Amino acid sequence: MERFRFVHGDMFSKYNSGSLSRSRDKQVSDAIARLSDDYVLNVNEEDYIQYLIDEYTLYMPVIHFDDVRIETRKVLVDPEYLPRYWGAQKAIERTMVRYIIPISGDSNLLYFCPSSFLISGSGNFHVRSNEIYTDILAINDDAEQVKREYESAKDSCMKMLGFLEKDVRAYNNGLPQTARDYFISRKERIKRENSFVVNLGVPTSSQVKNPKTYAVPTVSHRFVPPKAKSTTKEVEAITPVMDMAKYEQILEALQTVGQMYEKLPKVTQGMDEETLRDLFLAQIQTSFKSDSATAEAFNKNGKTDIMVKHGEGVLFVAECKFWKGKQVLHDAISQLLSYLTWRDTKAALLIFVRDTTMTTAINGVKENVASHENYKSTSAPKGETWFNYKFTMPNDSDREIYLAVQIFDFNSTK
Repeated sequence: MERFRFVHGDMFSKYNSGSLSRSRDKQVSDAIARLSDDYVLNVNEEDYIQYLIDEYTLYMPVIHFDDVRIETRKVLVDPEYLPRYWGAQKAIERTMVRYIIPISGDSNLLYFCPSSFLISGSGNFHVRSNEIYTDILAINDDAEQVKREYESAKDSCMKMLGFLEKDVRAYNNGLPQTARDYFISRKERIKRENSFVVNLGVPTSSQVKNPKTYAVPTVSHRFVPPKAKSTTKEVEAITPVMDMAKYEQILEALQTVGQMYEKLPKVTQGMDEETLRDLFLAQIQTSFKSDSATAEAFNKNGKTDIMVKHGEGVLFVAECKFWKGKQVLHDAISQLLSYLTWRDTKAALLIFVRDTTMTTAINGVKENVASHENYKSTSAPKGETWFNYKFTMPNDSDREIYLAVQIFDFNSTK
């Protein structure tokens, strides 16, 4: 039986993405160097430069996470890989789960490590010609644990793909100027070297024999991403987004912090929305550390926001408001929706109750959320004071927003 050994994935680990531009320059330079002088002088310059751009443009491969499949096998796990408290003295048989995801396009790009990267790792995926895979050891035969590990690996992989896509975009953006510079440089050099013959004003024998124009080669693309079916999935695969697991973790953290301070009325007495918000912020910042080189962190923006950002993008927003009736509730929801872009779909509204009863606030939320113009549906609540809803983007009725409403009792006397 196979023995378990931890093997680091080769995805994002073989080459540095900084070498992409050097490779591009050499490929373009070599292609132009192979051309004959007559060809360079007589081919349509703009057409040939466009050929170089089309030929050497890179396309990110598409990873089809929706088509994932698994394979399982038994492995022998030596004591060094088992929890110490087990006190194992010999290898134990366990299940290895392999998640296999098909890909379309140039898999070689997936070997490059992007210039920005995750400190916490990139998901430990391995690359094959038409798929990637990651192995997860079911150490406790716990299916939920395996699923959590896979979702975490997938999340890291998608973020790294986003970083790599930026590097590929920079490569492609520099390609037109590189192609033009190399071609014109070669053409000018030929003219200088043949200036004496050209100045005679009489064609050479080779010019008489050969046509004055040359055809541009046919582009030999390996892969062009499909446009109609997978454009949306491509963008989502390379753009950092917050998955539902992390969203739930953040909501659980907010709920825990709120319930803790509900038991400390003397601490929260007299605090305004902003100060109460900072109590939540301080507590949960320690639980969700930055996990990328370009920074992902909780932070505040404006008076009462809690945001999770990744780079310049907002992944999650929470708004804090005292309960003051239907209109304030609707205004707070509208304010939250205004913060979100098409890709930012996770939000929370924290309602602080003071100078009224929890029953009043809870009933007020239940009775009035559905009358908001962007309300779509109600999901299962997480308790008496935690409600889950779906809303739509103000300018896109097909795009869903997940909104949790959590209610906390901050009356000074209980």
